[in-house]
Amino acid sequence: MVFRRCSDTRYRNIGGEGIVVRQRASEVLVVTDVGARVLDLLDGATPVSVLLMALGAEYDVDRSTLEIDTEGYLRDLLEAGVIEPVAPLVDGEAPDISRNTRS
Repeated sequence: MVFRRCSDTRYRNIGGEGIVVRQRASEVLVVTDVGARVLDLLDGATPVSVLLMALGAEYDVDRSTLEIDTEGYLRDLLEAGVIEPVAPLVDGEAPDISRNTRS
């Protein structure tokens, strides 16, 4: 699975903190350094499996915890309307984030 930031979302990494502006919702979100790194990697071309490898190399965390936490964070970003899957989904289909994280 590959994700990108939604078209109405503006994002900047400032000093390790991520600032997300959702224009349509008139909402500003601040994310942690790890959250900012995830958003840095969501470029619309990088699969979640590669994102996990990059995070695993940068942070001292076991693979299982990394997968669970990252899947949850991506799900939160999806629900908040910050990111979207690159490939369009069939109506009513939810992206299966966990299916693609172990490759």
